[in-house]
Amino acid sequence: ALADFHKTGAGTLVWPAVAATNFLRDIYVDEGSLSISSATGLGSGNLYLDGGNLTVTANVSLGGAPLKLLQDATVSVSSGATLTAGTGKIVAANHVLSKTGLGTITLSGNAQETHFTNARVVVEEGTFYVGQDTWGGHVSDPTVVIEVHEQGLFQSNLHLPLPRVVMRGGRMLNTSRLSAGETHTTWMGFSFRHSFTVLPS
Repeated sequence: ALADFHKTGAGTLVWPAVAATNFLRDIYVDEGSLSISSATGLGSGNLYLDGGNLTVTANVSLGGAPLKLLQDATVSVSSGATLTAGTGKIVAANHVLSKTGLGTITLSGNAQETHFTNARVVVEEGTFYVGQDTWGGHVSDPTVVIEVHEQGLFQSNLHLPLPRVVMRGGRMLNTSRLSAGETHTTWMGFSFRHSFTVLPS
């Protein structure tokens, strides 16, 4: 059997962006940071953050290889770049996912909250975007906590209640509207299933 790949050491490893359809091993970032500019080079294995962090320097859509947190970790997305993840492509259950960098993380697809059970998403910088029906309505009591810091933006297209939210000087923006044909007044905003807490930044 092929051995898994482990990134160790405090430095940054820049992963090649070339297609690697025959790369079948799981990648573990145990220390330091792994820098990626494309998902094609990751092959078909899983990408684990197990003490290390991830840096995204260009538009990346996680297709074959899911990103899974085995410990608390930071994902940094460079300015102008977007990391896009469909259902099950980021798994952060029971851990803290910190978002840094001026770029964007976008979650799309349904029932994403099941992959963030007891997780805490900390938006320190840039934008964390959650698409419609991604969080808030597919389990009876979503347990993810969203924490937004001064340089962060939590943006969504949700029409379902949010779970717990902690604001530390950051911003929130919802672009969801009632669908065409509704008789109610058009309204954009957030509703909350649990607590909304404001703390000093």
